[in-house]
Amino acid sequence: MASLTSYDSQVYKTPGVKFIVGAFQINGTSAPDVLIGKGWTVARSDVGKFTVTLSETFPRCVSVVATAGETADDGDHGCHVGEIDRTTTFSSFVVYFRTAGSDAEPDNGQVNFICVVADTTIETERSS
Repeated sequence: MASLTSYDSQVYKTPGVKFIVGAFQINGTSAPDVLIGKGWTVARSDVGKFTVTLSETFPRCVSVVATAGETADDGDHGCHVGEIDRTTTFSSFVVYFRTAGSDAEPDNGQVNFICVVADTTIETERSS
């Protein structure tokens, strides 16, 4: 059996990088509900558009990945993360939820995300 390490928090740390993970439930035109995660909030910004705001500001964003799901059916759902400005500090990102190619906000839609941020202003050396 594999040996796993468990953490009490949804925020994991490695040197210089922080992982923030979460999931939220879309409630049609009502406010979304946080299902999993700490250190962030979510608000409906427009049809199918949700702004996730982190409780801290970071020197920069490394990556954000979001996936879509729906708890009641196997519909054609998807989501993507909006543009991220990596030249300024980072404290929020936008997720767009779509059903059958159109912006949507079903009562049972769900968004899951992993956000990776730089937890330091130190630049790391890149190998070529």
